[in-house]
Amino acid sequence: MRKYLCRAAGCQALLDSPGLCSKHYKEPVKPFENAVRSNDYNTTEWKKLRREHLKYNNECIVCGNREHLEVDHIICPVGNEELFYDSNNLQTLCSYHHKIKTAKEIRERKNK
Repeated sequence: MRKYLCRAAGCQALLDSPGLCSKHYKEPVKPFENAVRSNDYNTTEWKKLRREHLKYNNECIVCGNREHLEVDHIICPVGNEELFYDSNNLQTLCSYHHKIKTAKEIRERKNK
């Protein structure tokens, strides 16, 4: 059976198929894997707070876009209901910038 060298520079590990050895292979990061999810997003209280926030903050704070807006928690409220419903912890982002911010937060949590 043919053997292949690991594709990582300088690695001499032999593999059964082309690719990277277990030392150099990293699982691909899925942007929303392990994202914080909460049933609080389905409550009447959250929907009212979100609607009220968007009434006065109706553009993305990054790019000024006024379409596809999402209400984002500035500080992730993991397990903190008071922080979850704190209107001072909210900002408006377009869906594009919200995805970028969320993916960054997930990467940071994984690296801790």
